[in-house]
Amino acid sequence: MVWPGIEQENLYVAYLPFVSTISPRSSSMEFKTNISFNIKTSIRCPKCREKFDQPADDGISMRCTHCGAQLNISKESLNEAMREAASKVADTLESRGIPLPQDYADIAQAKALTKLLNILGIAATIWAFIFPLPYAIAISLCALVPIVSLLAMVSHKGRISFETKKKRTEQPYLTFALAGPPTALAWRALNDFHILLFDNVWMPAIAVSMLFSLLIFLFSADVKRKPLYLLVTLFFGFLYGYGVLIEANCLPDKSLPKTYTTRVLDKRTSYTSKSHSYYIKVAPWGPRTGEQEISIKKRGFDHIQVNDEIGIDLKDGTLNVAWFILQLK
Repeated sequence: MVWPGIEQENLYVAYLPFVSTISPRSSSMEFKTNISFNIKTSIRCPKCREKFDQPADDGISMRCTHCGAQLNISKESLNEAMREAASKVADTLESRGIPLPQDYADIAQAKALTKLLNILGIAATIWAFIFPLPYAIAISLCALVPIVSLLAMVSHKGRISFETKKKRTEQPYLTFALAGPPTALAWRALNDFHILLFDNVWMPAIAVSMLFSLLIFLFSADVKRKPLYLLVTLFFGFLYGYGVLIEANCLPDKSLPKTYTTRVLDKRTSYTSKSHSYYIKVAPWGPRTGEQEISIKKRGFDHIQVNDEIGIDLKDGTLNVAWFILQLK
C-alpha cells in the first residue's frame, strides 16, 4: 500500500513496508524487515504542465512560477500523482529483484503490455501506410491491435491512460495503439476502394465510434478527467469503424462483377503542401445517372487520356456496400 504525503518541495512521497515470515517445523518465528525508499512525483501546472517549484506564501495553494497560474490541490491531481508514484514503486521493486505485491504486479504487467501494444500499433501503422504487403496481414494487424488494446484497458481498470503529453512517462498509456492503426485503416480504405453509395456505411461506423469511445471513457485512467478527449476518441473510433467496415466489405468480396463501359471527360491534379491527388471525370455509367469524379493513382492517371474508354466492374460487397474497380485499357 502507498501512503502519499506532501513535502515542502511539493512532492509526493511513497513508503513501502515489507514483512517476511519464516515457520520452521518445531516453532513459529516471525521476522519483520522494513525496507523504505522515497518515490517522488512532481505537482505540475494544469495550464503549462511545468513543475511547481515553490509553495505560495499562504502554504495552502501554489502559484506557477512559469505562467502564474494558481493551483488549488484537487483530488484529481492527488490521484494522478499517486498513480505515477505507484508505477515508480513497481519499477523500483522490479529493479531490486523484490517480489511484487499484487497491486504493483498489476501495474508492471500493464506497463509491459501497453509497451508491446504501442510498438505493434506503430509498426502496423507504418506497414499499412508505406508498403502494405501482404495486404490482408497488414490490414488484419491494424484491425486487431485496437481491439486487444481496448480489452487490455478493460481488464486493467483505471490503470491505463488513453493519452500522454509527456515525452517520458511512468504511467502505462495506449496512444499509439489506439490512434495509429485506425488512421491507417481509414486511409487505406479511402485510397484502395471506390464505394458506389455510402448509405450503408455511416450508421455502422458511427456505432463503432460510440462503442470505441465509451469503452475508453469507462476504463481509462484519464478521459473522465478530460472530457474533450471524448471528441478525440470519437474521431479515432469513427476512423476505425469506417476502415474496418470498408476493408471487411471489399477485401474478401467474391461476388461476380457487373461490367460497364464509360468515357473519360476530364482529368485534374490537386496539389497540397504534403501530397498530390489525381482525379478523372467520367460519363454516366450503370447506376450512375450523372457525371462522376473518381480519385485515381498516379500511374493510372498518367496512362489515361481524355475521351478514352474505360471499364468499370461493379461488385455487391460482402456487407452489401456496392463498390467498383476501374479497368484501364
